[in-house]
Amino acid sequence: MSFIGEGRPGLVERLSDTISRHLGNWLESRMVHLADKFASILTVSVALEHQ
Repeated sequence: MSFIGEGRPGLVERLSDTISRHLGNWLESRMVHLADKFASILTVSVALEHQ
């Protein structure tokens, strides 16, 4: 999954909560500031029955 948006407090927590609500696992990530934006590439695993 990729994400680009305004960096603000709690953003990573909201992403984590969303993954958790779908019973997913956050496997790996890369997070950077790119052109004054927060950019992230996540590797997430979610069982088909929870998507």
